[in-house]
Amino acid sequence: MYSRKAVYRRKYSATKSRIEEKKEKVLTNVTKPVGGDKNGGTRVVKLRKKPRTHQKFVIATSTETDISKVKIPKHFTDASFKKKQLWKSRHQEGEIFNTEEKYKITKQCKVDWKAVDSQIFPKIKAVPQLQGYLQSIFTLTNVIYPHKLVF
Repeated sequence: MYSRKAVYRRKYSATKSRIEEKKEKVLTNVTKPVGGDKNGGTRVVKLRKKPRTHQKFVIATSTETDISKVKIPKHFTDASFKKKQLWKSRHQEGEIFNTEEKYKITKQCKVDWKAVDSQIFPKIKAVPQLQGYLQSIFTLTNVIYPHKLVF
């Protein structure tokens, strides 16, 4: 009578073919030339990356604090939070007697941090238990479900 093909017919429209744009891959390895006859000519070097934080140590919350009135200096950018790397030349005369340079925070950074902290800390202390909440170490265990947590 009727063909079985009609029974299994899709009741929704088929997915349309999409043209996918090629994304640029982030470099993880770089090939560098190596001198010497017996060293193979090149070697693969891994680029340094920041380690990932495991998801059980991080959780999103609905807690909000109004910091819209905080005045931040214009010269205060992400670069001011970065630690400057100390590079020293290798294999020079008198290298044994050289002392290592230690990283020092500039006075300008200290002044900027104090200016911002003095505005943000009162906002945090105004909300009850927020300071302790931000200082606490958070972990999820097998029994705690993140979708059931409300902060």
